[in-house]
Amino acid sequence: MSASSSAAIPPSQTSLAFDDLRDGLRKPDLWLMLGWQDIRRRYRRSALGPFWLTLSMGAMIGGIGVVNSGLFGVAMGELLPSMSLGIVLWSLISTCITEGCAAFTGSEPLIRQSRQPFTVYLMRALWRNLIIFAHNMVIALIVLAIWPPQNWWLVPLALIGLVLLLLNVGWMMLLAGVICTRFRDLPQIVASVLQIMFFVTPIFWLPTQLKGLRAIIVEFNPIYHMLELVRAPLLGTPVPLISWIWTFGMLFLGWWLAMAFFIRFRRRLPYWL
Repeated sequence: MSASSSAAIPPSQTSLAFDDLRDGLRKPDLWLMLGWQDIRRRYRRSALGPFWLTLSMGAMIGGIGVVNSGLFGVAMGELLPSMSLGIVLWSLISTCITEGCAAFTGSEPLIRQSRQPFTVYLMRALWRNLIIFAHNMVIALIVLAIWPPQNWWLVPLALIGLVLLLLNVGWMMLLAGVICTRFRDLPQIVASVLQIMFFVTPIFWLPTQLKGLRAIIVEFNPIYHMLELVRAPLLGTPVPLISWIWTFGMLFLGWWLAMAFFIRFRRRLPYWL
């Protein structure tokens, strides 16, 4: 076969999918601008902007913390730091997954008008929620200032945990975006599953409160292990080994599954919009 004929061979769907992922990550100027515009558009003519969410979340954390502390017989200094971090991190995870379902359908005009990597629209949603997460973390930091962790040397590990959490959220958004573009009823199912996960994840309660067989709810809860990678260091406690195993296992298996779907159905996404 001549060199000219071999050069004319079209790239495979696998290489196109990985090129899409790489090219999207190489355009931070685009998805940073789009995500920031989304925030400005959402809170236009608002005096406090995203801080309205911070204030409402702070009021919810304070109110529920006082009630649950009395109901469960747990000291405020033990429950409130764990609960505030849990709510803030859960909000980041659940909102990213929910908006990942609509990452492509919500960007339909842009997808039809320009040839940009699909990854750009996922990064747009992720960046938008990271901005809101930074605002909400103010509440958790205030709580931690009142009840500081004992082992400060563990706190930097929270940054590693946050990176791993975002990497896991990334494949969840990609998988949800591809499937929900084809099946428009699935976002409601995803929202229902997330609502169930919210109640069975130790957010408003401590994981040590479940004993016996009920502790399986915590041990086999993937969201709990993702939360714990960030929450435990900020509380000054070591991250359980099982949480590291779960998170890395989800990271590799999840990205393998998400990329398999993306490779298979990437070229069909514009026709499903």
